[in-house]
Amino acid sequence: MKVTSKRITYLLLLLIIPLFTACDNEDDLVTIFTGKTWKLSRLTTPGSVAQFPQDFWQTEEAYNSSMQAFQGEKNYTLNFEGVELNGELSGTSVSGKGIKATLSGYWTANGKDNSFSISNIRINTTESDPLAKVYIAGLQTAYKYEGDANSLVLYFKYNNKDMIMGFTPKR
Repeated sequence: MKVTSKRITYLLLLLIIPLFTACDNEDDLVTIFTGKTWKLSRLTTPGSVAQFPQDFWQTEEAYNSSMQAFQGEKNYTLNFEGVELNGELSGTSVSGKGIKATLSGYWTANGKDNSFSISNIRINTTESDPLAKVYIAGLQTAYKYEGDANSLVLYFKYNNKDMIMGFTPKR
């Protein structure tokens, strides 16, 4: 009887342990966003396997020009600075670069519901490249994020369509 009683006690203790070590369902926002330069890797519709929708370009020449600019080391980048307080990350600043245009502003992300926004946006010039135009517009309308330290996805609306931008850390 004592052996069974001890086993039951141990079993109950093992079952109770997860209650004290429950998983935190909030993202580690500092790890995800800050301390790296993010480089655009794709800009497309959710669920698409295409890196970029082909309907951005009217001609093959325009597409080739965009792809050459896309390969530029400093083009299509994002940098975040910020601090986390009570599960919400308030950014001191965000800066981004298309091809010609640079963007800066303030940003917030919420680790509980994955909401994201950039506010007080300043853009120094306009873009003429089709991909760069959508990139800058997407940063202005981003409303949600997903990611970790190795991958970041921003959700946005463009011409009434759901779109995503995928980023990887610049190496």
